[in-house]
Amino acid sequence: MRGKKNLLPCSIREAKCLAAVKECALSGKDPSALAVALLLRGDDQVAACANFKTFGCLSSLSIRKAKTMMTLLQKKRMLSSYAPPPYLERYLILTDEGEAIAAKILSKNIRKNEKKPAKTLFNERK
Repeated sequence: MRGKKNLLPCSIREAKCLAAVKECALSGKDPSALAVALLLRGDDQVAACANFKTFGCLSSLSIRKAKTMMTLLQKKRMLSSYAPPPYLERYLILTDEGEAIAAKILSKNIRKNEKKPAKTLFNERK
């Protein structure tokens, strides 16, 4: 059985990254590369974004690979970044091409893997 053919000009992972940036933009925030990586992993540091479709959709993606992927998306001109003067951190915004891909991905259902509950390391004796 063969998988579905990808009709996008980028990988599904990259498209989900673009969709995460779009969801942040729709909420009125421009994310950094680290924020997008944590959002895609479903990290508790960005629990305010837990209602996003892309929250936790790439739970096995490492932060390093996510940042590399966003740099690649900037080279492909699907993402752009800026750094406001008092800050050193760069924040991401979508280009027109990235916007079209993100809209296409967000119109579909994004599958998520639910997080397993944390195992208790100690048991309290009575």
